[in-house]
Amino acid sequence: MTERLQPSDSKGVSTDAQAQQAGTVKIAVRLLESVNGPLRDLVRYQGELAGFVNDAIRTVDLKSEPLVVIRDQKAKDTTVRVDRETFENLVRIAKERATSLNVLVNTAIAHWLRKRTPRNEVRFRT
Repeated sequence: MTERLQPSDSKGVSTDAQAQQAGTVKIAVRLLESVNGPLRDLVRYQGELAGFVNDAIRTVDLKSEPLVVIRDQKAKDTTVRVDRETFENLVRIAKERATSLNVLVNTAIAHWLRKRTPRNEVRFRT
């Protein structure tokens, strides 16, 4: 069964009743193909996509790590549920770094994947 994003106050963010009750927020991100492929490979063999994305967001230092270059080819929207505290932290960091949630999530996943399996497919801003 799939869930539809409900209308929201900001683009790509759902504030539906179920998510509010669970203390989570659903965010829609467009992952870079160079991030999406390796992440999907992990999901096929090791577990759940949302768990990996949440782990990446929580463990990567998004305040200081170089941001990904987002001009590369992107996959279709991916919806991931994150807890409200994590979402608010993402929003705060995005404002501080003058970037989007999409860039931050891609950055988190790219750095997280690079620590798991070194890759040079993602370009970072320097």
